[in-house]
Amino acid sequence: MALVVLLLACAGGALLFVRGRVPWRSSWFQIAFFALVVSGALLIVDLVQLNARKANAASNSADLYNGNAALGRQDYTQAMNYFQTAATRGDAQAEATIGVLYANGQGVQQDYAQAMQWSQKAAAKGNALAEDSIGGLYQKGWGVQQDYAAAMNWYQKSAAQGFADAENNVAWLYFGGLGVQRDYAQAMQWYQKAAAQGNAGAENMIGWLYQFGLGVPRDYAAAAFWYQKAATQGSPSGEDNIGNLYEKGLGIPKSTATAIQWYQKAAAQGNDVNAQQVAKTALARLHAGGTP
Repeated sequence: MALVVLLLACAGGALLFVRGRVPWRSSWFQIAFFALVVSGALLIVDLVQLNARKANAASNSADLYNGNAALGRQDYTQAMNYFQTAATRGDAQAEATIGVLYANGQGVQQDYAQAMQWSQKAAAKGNALAEDSIGGLYQKGWGVQQDYAAAMNWYQKSAAQGFADAENNVAWLYFGGLGVQRDYAQAMQWYQKAAAQGNAGAENMIGWLYQFGLGVPRDYAAAAFWYQKAATQGSPSGEDNIGNLYEKGLGIPKSTATAIQWYQKAAAQGNDVNAQQVAKTALARLHAGGTP
C-alpha cells in the first residue's frame, strides 16, 4: 500500500513540476512533497515488517523441522523445547503439537488441562491437528467431562480441512454410535476418505466392515486386501486381522505359516497392547496345534 502511495505521489509531483504549473513554494508542491516523505516512511516500515515476518517464518520453520526430527528420535524433551520456542512466536502447529505432548505425557508430565489450553490456542487459528486433539480429549474424557457430541463437532471441524486422523475419528464415532446414531455406511465413507490419504487405522477398519458385512456386503477378499494394506504400514490390528484370515483361509488361501508370520509381527509391537495380546494368544493356540 505504501508503495502505491509513494509511486502516485512521485508521479503526480513530477508531472506538475515538469509542466511548470506548480512552483516549488506552492501549497500543492508542499503537499506532494509531504506525501512523498510519508509514503517513503511507510514503505520503510512495510519493508521492515516484511523482513521481520520472513525471519520469523524461517525461524519457525527451523524449529518445527528440528522438533519433528526430535519426535522421530523419540526425544520428546528436546522436541518440546523446539516447539515451545516456535510457540512463543505464535506458530499454531507448534502450539498444537505441544498440546499433543501434554496429552500423552511425552517430554513433560501428563497434564490434560495444559493439553486443552495449548490445543485451544492453536484451534483458534484454525489448526486441524489442534481441532482433532480437542475432539480426542472430549471423546476420552481427559481433563473434561466425556462428551461424544462435542468430540464429533471438533473432529468434523478438523476433517473439513482434510485431516486424515480426524476423518478416521469421525468414522469411529459413526461406527460405534458415539454421539451420533450408529451408521456403518457413514463410517465407511469417512474411513475411505482417511484411507485415501494412507491412514492405516482406516484401512484396517474398512477391512473389518467388509469381513463382517457391516454397511457393505460381506467380502472376505476385500477384507484381506484392506487388512494387507494396513499391515504393510505396520498396523498391529491389521497384522492380527490379516493373520486371522490366513489362519482361516477366508478370502485368501489358507496358510498357517503365513498367519504365524503376521501374528509374530503384531506380537512384537508394543504400541497396541490389545492387538499384541490377540497375536500372542493366536500364536500360543497355533503352536499348540489348536484351531481358530
